[in-house]
Amino acid sequence: MFQKNDVFLQSKIFRLYVFLLFLVFISSMYPWFSCLFYANTIVVFVCSIMAIIIFFHFKLYLQKVSVLLLFFAILLFVWEFHNCNVWGYLSGVFAFLAWLPLLFLDNRQNVYILDFITKWFAVFLTLSIVVYIFFLVGLFPFSPIKFSYQQYNFLNYYFFVIPQNANVSNEFLRFRSVFLEPGHMAMGVTILIFANKFNLKNKNVLALLCGNLFSFSLAAYVVMFIGFFMMNASLKGLKTCALGGLGILFAIALLNNSSYKGVVDAYIFNRLEYSETTGTIKGMNRTPLVYEQAFEETVSHVDTFWLGDPDLALMFKDVSGAGVKKYIVEKGMLGICIVVVFYLLFFLKERTQDSFVLTIVILLMLYQDAYPLWPCVPISYIVGNAFFNKQNNFVTSNS
Repeated sequence: MFQKNDVFLQSKIFRLYVFLLFLVFISSMYPWFSCLFYANTIVVFVCSIMAIIIFFHFKLYLQKVSVLLLFFAILLFVWEFHNCNVWGYLSGVFAFLAWLPLLFLDNRQNVYILDFITKWFAVFLTLSIVVYIFFLVGLFPFSPIKFSYQQYNFLNYYFFVIPQNANVSNEFLRFRSVFLEPGHMAMGVTILIFANKFNLKNKNVLALLCGNLFSFSLAAYVVMFIGFFMMNASLKGLKTCALGGLGILFAIALLNNSSYKGVVDAYIFNRLEYSETTGTIKGMNRTPLVYEQAFEETVSHVDTFWLGDPDLALMFKDVSGAGVKKYIVEKGMLGICIVVVFYLLFFLKERTQDSFVLTIVILLMLYQDAYPLWPCVPISYIVGNAFFNKQNNFVTSNS
C-alpha cells in the first residue's frame, strides 16, 4: 500500500508518534483510565513533544500546507481556550500541538495513521464487547471496583464500566466500553467510521459499527443513517440502506419481544418522542431546562449572542449538558461560525462527495456533543480526507 522507501513509515520516531497519537485519540473520549493520576494530560503532553520533534526532524515546515486551513485551525484553538485558566490553556496547547503535524503530512502518512487508529481501536473495542457479552450472560469471573470521577460513579470491570445505579433490565445493555458516557464513545466511533467511507468490507469498520449499535446512542443511529444514505446516493446504495434499515428494525423487534423490552423503550422509542417544553426530540436534546434559560439570556443581547457569556457559562459550569446551545452560551455564535468554517475547508478544497458527507457527519455530531477540538474529531477529519484524496488520485491515475 505504501512505498518501501517512505522515510516516515520506516522511521521509529514516526511510528512512536503514531502510537502516542492513538492514545491521545482514545483519551479524548474520556476512558476511565485517562482520569487517573493526570493520565490524559501526561499522554497529551508527551505526544505534543513528539509532534514537535517530528515537525523539525522531518522538516515539515518546508511542506506545502493550506494557509487558510492552518489559520482557522489556530483561530479555532484560540477561540476555544481564550476564556480558560492557565492550566486549561496549556492543556489545550498540548492537545492542539499533538495533532497539528497532520496538516503537514502527505496522504500516504495520514492514511497510515488512519489505518493504525482504526485497526487498534477496533481490536480494543472488540475485546471490550466480547467481555461485556460474557458479563451479560454471567460468565465474567472478576468483581468490579467502584470508580468515581466528577459526577460519574461507576462499577469498573476493567474492560468496560457501568453506572453504579444501573438496572439489569435497562442500563446494563447500554454499552459504553471503558468510556464515561455512551455518547463519548459514539462521538469518536461514528466519525471514524465515515473517515473510512463506512466500508463494511473492512472488518475493523464492522467492529466499530457493532460498538455503536450496542451503545444505543440515538444520535449515532440517526447520523449513521443520514451519512450512509448520503454516501450511497444511488440505486444500489438505496437498496443497501433499505436492507440495513430492515435488519435494524428486525433486531429491535426481537429485543422488544424479549426480556429486554425496557431497553428498546427507554433508549429508542421514548427518546423519539417530541418534547413540547423544549421543542425538540427528547433523545436529541442535550440542553437541560436550566441551560435553556441561560441560552435565551445569551441570545437576547447582541454582544453575548456573538461572543458568548463567560460569566453566565461559569455559573452553570457544573450543570450537565453538551449541546450546541451550551456552546453558544460559552463561545457565542462567532465560535459556531469558526467551527463550521474549519470543518468545511477540506470539502471546499476537495469538493468530493465523501468529504462532504464526512463534514456533515462531524457537524451533526457536534450539534449533539459540541466538543469541536476533542482530538478524536480533527484527527479523523484530517486523515479521513487524506484517505479520500488518495483514493481519488488512484482512480484518476488508472482511468
